[in-house]
Amino acid sequence: MRVVSLLFLCAALAGSSAHAQETTHLLVVVGLGGEAASADAFHQWAISVRTAAEKKLGIPRAQIAYLGEKTERDAAQIDGRSTRESIGVEIQKIAARARPGDTVALVLIGHGSAAAGEARFNLPGPDLSGSELAKLLEPLATQKLVLVNAFSSSGDFLKPLAGKNRVIVAATKSGIEKNESVFGKFWSEAIAGDVADVDKDGRVSMAEAFDYAKQQVAGSYEKDNRLLTEHAVLEDGQSGALARGTFLGGAARTAEAPSGDPRVAQLEKERRALEDRVETLKAQKDALQADVYEKELERLLLELALKGEAIRAAKGGK
Repeated sequence: MRVVSLLFLCAALAGSSAHAQETTHLLVVVGLGGEAASADAFHQWAISVRTAAEKKLGIPRAQIAYLGEKTERDAAQIDGRSTRESIGVEIQKIAARARPGDTVALVLIGHGSAAAGEARFNLPGPDLSGSELAKLLEPLATQKLVLVNAFSSSGDFLKPLAGKNRVIVAATKSGIEKNESVFGKFWSEAIAGDVADVDKDGRVSMAEAFDYAKQQVAGSYEKDNRLLTEHAVLEDGQSGALARGTFLGGAARTAEAPSGDPRVAQLEKERRALEDRVETLKAQKDALQADVYEKELERLLLELALKGEAIRAAKGGK
C-alpha cells in the first residue's frame, strides 16, 4: 500500500512544477603552480572541470567561477586571481544567490604544505588554511557543500571542514604526504567524461568521481614504478551515502514569475522549502532504514502535493 501511495503522489506531482533538480554553484581555484609544467597541468585540469560544468553538466556560466594564479594565462576563462581575498569574495557572491538545498562545489587545485601543525593551500600572497576556509564557508550553512582539496598535504583539511551535509575529498590522508599530487588530474577526468559512471545512469556521483580518481592515481604510480605517496580520502559523515547521492549540475528549477499575491508568494516559498527537504532526504537514502525512508518520503510528498493544490486554489484554480 505504501508503494502504491508513493506512486500516486509522484504522479500527482508530475503535473505540477513541484520537483526539479537542485542548482549547482561551482568555484574552481588554482593556486601557486611552481614549475611551468605543474602550472600548465593545473590550469588544464581546471579548464577541463570548468568546461565540463558548463557544456556537459549544464551549469549556467553565471554560476561558475575560475580563479587562477595568473589571469593573463587565459583571460577568457579565468575570472580573477586566486588570492585568499578573492576566494572570500566569490564565496560571498555564491552565498548571496544560492538557495537552501542548492549544491555548492569548491575545487582547489595546486600545491599544499604543512607546518606548525596546520596544512595550507598555497596561493599568491597569504596561503589558506583549513580553519580559515571553514570560516569563509560559514555563510553557506543551508547549502550542500562539495569540497575537493586536490593538493598535497590536504588531508589535514578534513577535520576543520567536516560538517553536516558536506562531502569532503582530500588528495592525501594527512598533512605529512607533501609530494606533488596528481589526484586533480584524474578527478577532472571523472567529471569531464563518462569513465567514472560505474552504474551507467548517465551521471557521475561524487563517490564515483572519487573512486575513479583514487584508482587511477594508484595505477599511475604503479605504471611509473614509484612508491605511492598520496592516499586520497573522502568524508561525508554518512559512510559515503551522501557522496553517492550527490551530483554536480543538472537543470535548475524552472523559474516562476514572482506572484503579486503575498499569499501565493508565501505558498510558493513553502513549496520550494519542501522540494529542498525531499532532495536532502533522497541523498540520505542509503543511510536510512527502508521503512523509515519510505515513510518520511511519503509524508513529504503528501505535503508537497497539498501545497501544490493550495497554490492552484489561491490562483483561482488555474
